[in-house]
Amino acid sequence: MKLDMKDVRVGDWVYSDSPGIWRVFRILESTQRLRFNLQERKRVDRRRLIFSKRLVDESWKPAFSAELATAEFVRALSNDDRRRLEEFIAGNPQTLQEFDAFQPKGIDHAMDLPLNVPTCVGKEGIHRLIYDVFADISEVGLTNDEILQRIAASELAGYAPKTMRNATMRFLCRDHELRSNVYVFREVQLLMI
Repeated sequence: MKLDMKDVRVGDWVYSDSPGIWRVFRILESTQRLRFNLQERKRVDRRRLIFSKRLVDESWKPAFSAELATAEFVRALSNDDRRRLEEFIAGNPQTLQEFDAFQPKGIDHAMDLPLNVPTCVGKEGIHRLIYDVFADISEVGLTNDEILQRIAASELAGYAPKTMRNATMRFLCRDHELRSNVYVFREVQLLMI
């Protein structure tokens, strides 16, 4: 049975993208979509992001984990599995207690921005520049637009690739942290090709 995307609520038992029986613990919707340059128009992401944690795997063995799926991949339990879940919970109160106490690791969100770093600048030079531009990112947290504005106002703007790229700045938003429905990034990494 497929749930309407709007019907999924925190606390619901569902099938998620991966096998097993899952319980929804967080839902994000109407977040601002990421932009990759300031000229792109701002848009709201129409997807509902469903965070859930797994009680049992497809063999009905306890298998605690967490995942994120869009609502299109989340379905209501069949009547048979709903009955089986009720029996499992009644017969395994200690497992349910452990499951309720289970705190899943945060599920991070990443934004990758490409660079074309000249050989004369090198890895150390670009790393130093990125650090200088984003030295306070972990303390203040930066939104997508704030990151793009800092890039545009720095030497990094000159390394935006026209065609080729040889490096990537990866910005991490820990556990999908939001500020007014906009992702907040608190870490930047340099990935060289």
